[in-house]
Amino acid sequence: RMPVVVFVWDPAAKIWSLRNIGNGPALNVIIAQHDRDGWYNSVRVPP
Repeated sequence: RMPVVVFVWDPAAKIWSLRNIGNGPALNVIIAQHDRDGWYNSVRVPP
């Protein structure tokens, strides 16, 4: 069992949300931005 987390666009609300479509709980999810210099602005998403 493996969690699979995807970004889902809601056009009515004009927001992105995270949805767990996997079979297990998604714990310790960290979202970050990346460019050619590396990763930055990391944020932990609470379960």
